[in-house]
Amino acid sequence: KAATKGRTKTVKSTVTVEDLRKQSVADLHETLKTVKADLAEAHRSHAAGELVNPRVLSMFKKTIARVQTLIVEKTREETRKED
Repeated sequence: KAATKGRTKTVKSTVTVEDLRKQSVADLHETLKTVKADLAEAHRSHAAGELVNPRVLSMFKKTIARVQTLIVEKTREETRKED
């Protein structure tokens, strides 16, 4: 038990771009909210020394960027369809 002290939390995200592309804009906003909450929790865990793999911080940031990009793309597509 002493060997794992301070290293108890593991956070993973298995969201793929293909899965994100299938989602609607509203679903993407919900995903964005969830990933941002996960990033905040990972930051807290990292500050407390509980995060096993600090690389998940950059993974969450990249996922947020991907989701935001897809939101912009889908919004532009919808705007073009209306014209």
